[in-house]
Amino acid sequence: MEVRIVNRGAAERLDQNGQPVGSRIEKDEVIFEGPCIAALVSTIPYWGFGVRVFPFADNRPANRFCLRVVATSPLRVAAHMLSVWKGTYRDEKLIDLYAEDVEFEFDEPNAIEIGGDPAGMTNSMRARLHPDPIKLIDLPLACRPASGRKSGKLLPLSQLGCNNTVIPMLGFRNWIVLGAGCVAALLVAFGGASAESLEGSVRGNTGKQASSDTGPQDYYWKVWNGALPEQRDKGDHSDVLAVLTGKFTGPPIGCKFGFRGGGLDPSTIAARSGTNVRIENRDAFTHELSVEGLAGFTPLESGPGKARVIPVPAGGPWELGDRIYGHVDGHLHSMRELVACATVTPSGKFRFDNVPPGPYSLRILRGSEQVAARRVTVPASKTLKVDPLTMSRRK
Repeated sequence: MEVRIVNRGAAERLDQNGQPVGSRIEKDEVIFEGPCIAALVSTIPYWGFGVRVFPFADNRPANRFCLRVVATSPLRVAAHMLSVWKGTYRDEKLIDLYAEDVEFEFDEPNAIEIGGDPAGMTNSMRARLHPDPIKLIDLPLACRPASGRKSGKLLPLSQLGCNNTVIPMLGFRNWIVLGAGCVAALLVAFGGASAESLEGSVRGNTGKQASSDTGPQDYYWKVWNGALPEQRDKGDHSDVLAVLTGKFTGPPIGCKFGFRGGGLDPSTIAARSGTNVRIENRDAFTHELSVEGLAGFTPLESGPGKARVIPVPAGGPWELGDRIYGHVDGHLHSMRELVACATVTPSGKFRFDNVPPGPYSLRILRGSEQVAARRVTVPASKTLKVDPLTMSRRK
């Protein structure tokens, strides 16, 4: 697995003593490209528990953060754990820089952490230093040792161990904004974290047919003009959604929905309670999404390439529709511990990718109902293949 790191601001490489070396890195220049086991950014020396992962942070310029790329092997790092802990470990494949704005591009989705907390999976990430420092703690009261109080002397933050504080992060889509004194780490899953796959299938016919009040000529005229989706085969499962629920703090994985082919694809949608779900319009014409019974949601037209965002409270499910095209129907489910979503192919197969190992509930949703469920445990470093699930009949 590989990462490509591109400089988007000012940056300089450091030698093994933490001194700037070589020519200045230009904007949009590739800083690093290749395999590594970790890529991290921080404004303080410590990564937690007193581990000095960023030994040159004390001397960084105020308008830079530390970037460290660990391109050596995990076994080599483990063999020098004591010096890693002290911040004295040096290796030609340990790359250090001072930077103010960098972008990470991964060859496949990778697990990340922000401030020590899992933050899901991503294909890309950008980190920049916020221009305005953020005050995290009251240093005179919180960090002055007893001797310091008597003498009135205020010791540097790095000598007081005061990094273990609340970390204010300003989050944007595919961005990390860092305030002075806070730390953020991007952990690339090359042995430090893992993400696995789950495969399965469903049994049962859920085919949707054209409305009985639409004759063949009228139906296909509407299909050709983009007002109706093509008639589905008998074994179609576009109204079926497979989901995983369980303990997971990152954003839901693979839960992307939209209009396509004249209708909602898939027509059964799930979102984590208390968050928003985004419905993109991938058609060449306008839709006007409606959500029956959901307070505060106003139907508005969304043109091609646009999207509607639905706030999803606890409750539901809610019936979805389109005020322009009456044939469009669907259902929105609110799930408190939603981890991942997977569409079901016409043959009844589904697959979850990039799922952290652990125990989950595998649920099959069809329309407004849950039609199958099973407890599963996703193992590390292995794809889990589950036996087919038989869907119950519609009520």
